[in-house]
Amino acid sequence: MENRLDSTQIFESERLLLRPLTLSDADLVFDLRSNDEVNKYIDRVKCASKEQAIEFIEKVITPGNDVLYRAIISKKLKKLVGGICLLRPEYGNNLCEIGYELLPEYQGQGIMQESAKIFLNFALNKLKFDSIVAYINPMNIRSATLAMKLGFKKIKNVQIKEMNFDQYSCQNKDVK
Repeated sequence: MENRLDSTQIFESERLLLRPLTLSDADLVFDLRSNDEVNKYIDRVKCASKEQAIEFIEKVITPGNDVLYRAIISKKLKKLVGGICLLRPEYGNNLCEIGYELLPEYQGQGIMQESAKIFLNFALNKLKFDSIVAYINPMNIRSATLAMKLGFKKIKNVQIKEMNFDQYSCQNKDVK
C-alpha cells in the first residue's frame, strides 16, 4: 500500500525549523499535549505523563504510520513551540488532513501561518495530494481564521466522536 507520508524531510524558514520529533522532545511534547488551552478544541485525551508523551513520539516516528508530524522549533529560542502534521491520508481520493497545535505563549506571532504554508506546499506540490482538509471546532475562531488566511474554504459541519467540527478544504489553486 502506498504511503506518501513516510518522509524524513526537514523544513526551514528564516525563523523556524520543522523537524521530526525525537525522544529527547518528550518534556516539551508533554507541555504541549497536556496544556488545557491547546487541548480545548481538540478531540483527544489530555497527555497525563511524560510516558504518554514518549508513547506519542514513538507512534509518530514509526515508519509506515500514516502520520507525518513535525516539531515546530523557534530558531531564536531553540525550543519546540508547537507541532504540525499530515494525517489520515485517503489515497483513493488523493487527500489528507492537516493538524496543528501551538503553545499559547507563541500564538499570534505568525508561527503557525509560516509553518502551515511550508507544510501545505510540501503536501500539495511534493507529495502530490489534490486537496488538504482540516477539521476545526467551530468555537476555535483563531484556527478557523488561520485556515481561511491560508486559502481553506469551509465545506460543511461534521460530527466526529460526538463533537462538532467545521470541515475546511484547500487545493493547490487555493493556497495563499
